[in-house]
Amino acid sequence: MLTYGNIVNYILEKFYRYEWDDTKDASNAKKHRNLDMQDGSEVFLDNARFIRKDERFDYGECRYIAIGNVDGMILSVCFTLRGFFKRRLISVRYASRKERRLYYGNDSYE
Repeated sequence: MLTYGNIVNYILEKFYRYEWDDTKDASNAKKHRNLDMQDGSEVFLDNARFIRKDERFDYGECRYIAIGNVDGMILSVCFTLRGFFKRRLISVRYASRKERRLYYGNDSYE
């Protein structure tokens, strides 16, 4: 269903730029059944995506996890913000069972 929020989200997403390390992209694709960073950037086009801060470790920077649907696949993307409209993708993988439950609203973050 097309809503005002969906339209605003779509417009804002057009301003975002994505960057990643090409070596990391190649190793990520090899490790995660050909998922590459370009696939990960498409998670942000999902209006139902779920984003949370990644506080598992002290990375020396603020990292986030985005969970969203890309062509029927639920993916998990680790990223950080660089500048005002830039996201640096760190990794992309298929979402875990817990992350899929979070995405579909059948589980809580805690």
